[in-house]
Amino acid sequence: MSKNWVLKKHNKTFCDWFKDTIFADENASETLRKLADGPKRNVITCQGYDINKYSFYTKSTKRQKYNAE
Repeated sequence: MSKNWVLKKHNKTFCDWFKDTIFADENASETLRKLADGPKRNVITCQGYDINKYSFYTKSTKRQKYNAE
């Protein structure tokens, strides 16, 4: 077994192992359970924001602005 093979195997199996291990442990903390459950696909997004009187926008918002003019 090469070091590269071990690393690839670890990367492929760790998340499932971690989830199974945490949910099998009734004493696991809520934080660990949330971490083991994996990332959520719902995220909050915004088109821009203001900091110290400066406005910042996402690239897609800038494109929409320029195309409208």
